[in-house]
Amino acid sequence: MHPVRTAILGIAFALGLTSSASAIPFSFTTIDVPGSVGTTAQDINNAGDIVGQFSALQPAPFRQAGYLLSGGTFTTIIVPDAPRTSATNINNLGQIVGFSRDTEGINHGYLLSAGSFTPVNPAGATDSFAFGINDNGKIVGQYTDSSGTDHGFLLSGGTFTSIDVPGAQATSANDINNAGLIVGFFTDAEDNTRGYQRNLDGSFTFIDAPGAIATFIEGGINNRGDIVGDFDDATGTHGFLLSGGVFTIIDVPGADNFTATIGINDFDQIVGVFSENGRRFGFLASPIPEPSTLLLLAAALIGLLSLGRLGNKSWNC
Repeated sequence: MHPVRTAILGIAFALGLTSSASAIPFSFTTIDVPGSVGTTAQDINNAGDIVGQFSALQPAPFRQAGYLLSGGTFTTIIVPDAPRTSATNINNLGQIVGFSRDTEGINHGYLLSAGSFTPVNPAGATDSFAFGINDNGKIVGQYTDSSGTDHGFLLSGGTFTSIDVPGAQATSANDINNAGLIVGFFTDAEDNTRGYQRNLDGSFTFIDAPGAIATFIEGGINNRGDIVGDFDDATGTHGFLLSGGVFTIIDVPGADNFTATIGINDFDQIVGVFSENGRRFGFLASPIPEPSTLLLLAAALIGLLSLGRLGNKSWNC
């Protein structure tokens, strides 16, 4: 059997929360690492390569491992001697970032490039996580200082810069696009969890899904500026796509009131995790073109073919 259990689970007719724009339909593909007891999909690049992590059956040499899904084949990612490894983000060059937990329970960020692991740990950190990488090799993540406070960070050109939302109790930086826009979430002074985008001038734009008790952006901004995340409300956890100022809810059909959207590429293909009958599965959500769009594409193709025929004709002057 193919390692990916593929099925069109249905079309999630998303609700435009801030606009009456047309609903965006998605097709869903379930991602489940063979032999695992739970799978999460964390990110997808423009080639369609997906990274994430899965939980292993016990006993095993590791309890959690990362994976790369490319061309229908799963490749396990394990930091040497680490009982837990997570792969959180992949760029268009195939570089992967993530984190591992050592035998003492301490987390360490890493960069996996050309088959080699490089530590990503800000100086003085007691815990560190690498969550996002862009095509320029800039890395964002989170670290805990000696006082127990969580900060976001940007690693650029070998230099770490802390990222803290003003007035926040804790900040996490979870993804960065090629323009340098950074997204993540933070805990404010009233213990509310909110999303944010860090703009190029260093200012912050706060992101709160309508009706949310808490909003999380766990990683997910593409080069078009589209953002994915998830939010909690009275009915459960729901994914969302924020594009052009419009929120679209993304719920995997049949999920147990839990869908989290985590990664997005430039084609608005989205990956994440959902729960079904108490078990976690990864998913790939692909937007379905509207019939009008397909007609426009067909008309454009016919036009190009007509131009091609004219272009092949010799004109004597």
